[in-house]
Amino acid sequence: MRVGITLPAPTGIGRMGCRWKPKGVVALQCGSPVTRRSSATQAEMFEPLGKLFGLFAMGSLWKAHGLTHPLGDDSRGFIDVILHDLDPDSLRDIAPTIPFEMVQQVLFIGNSEELAGQFEAYARAGLEHVVLANITGVVGGMTEIMARAMELPMLKAALSEL
Repeated sequence: MRVGITLPAPTGIGRMGCRWKPKGVVALQCGSPVTRRSSATQAEMFEPLGKLFGLFAMGSLWKAHGLTHPLGDDSRGFIDVILHDLDPDSLRDIAPTIPFEMVQQVLFIGNSEELAGQFEAYARAGLEHVVLANITGVVGGMTEIMARAMELPMLKAALSEL
């Protein structure tokens, strides 16, 4: 599912309007675990608790995967989820049931080359600014952070060429 949003505020002050299309269903969730690992290994790294990023998907996306969002089918995902309000035991039970494919619909995931490729179509469509949330280490911990530290500057360089 793609969502297109027009931001009218700049036109009100004499600037050109902006049209952008965020990936998946979470606006501005443009971060990713930056890794040089294969897609299969990335999926394994998310097992099981990293898959809780799927909570930020809207209920309709859960339904499309044959699941029910813990907050119901009408959940708006990211804007409705307050992780601290959810029961930790329930989250441990839910995590293994979330398909990695759904997490991939919420986050941009990959190494610097893969991420640049994912953003290329957005750049061709006029995207000029990206807010990155480097969440490397959420899965893989400090070892992953230290091993992948140079990926972010490589990603920034690749994005600046788009």
